[in-house]
Amino acid sequence: MSSVSKTDLLTILESAIQMALKDSKIVNQEKGLIKKIMGSGGISAEEIKSHDQAKDYNIQSLCQQLSSTKSKKLMLLTLAAIAMVDDNLDESEIEMIHQVSRELNVGQIKLDPSHYQEYEEMILKMISEIDS
Repeated sequence: MSSVSKTDLLTILESAIQMALKDSKIVNQEKGLIKKIMGSGGISAEEIKSHDQAKDYNIQSLCQQLSSTKSKKLMLLTLAAIAMVDDNLDESEIEMIHQVSRELNVGQIKLDPSHYQEYEEMILKMISEIDS
């Protein structure tokens, strides 16, 4: 599995923001997880703003921008965690995860809130391994 680039992480954060907005607003738990990911990856708000394409690209386009299998797995894991962090997994979030899973072709992910903490730990571990 290749590594995750900083550009990949920015793309993953864009997709995470799209997921957080699926139910119309970003709640505090979603903001908190996004900030943890940004902090772990050394990503600033300015970098997100300058790279922000989330409003211009659909999720399939974001998926196609990823450079490695590891990045694709990280995206799927991140989207699942964002969807579950607020204990309100709604139908539009589930559909987006299934759509992304098909697009990325890296397998399925269990959408069970009892796995949230495990997913968050895996995300932060994978991000900590990114070469700056």
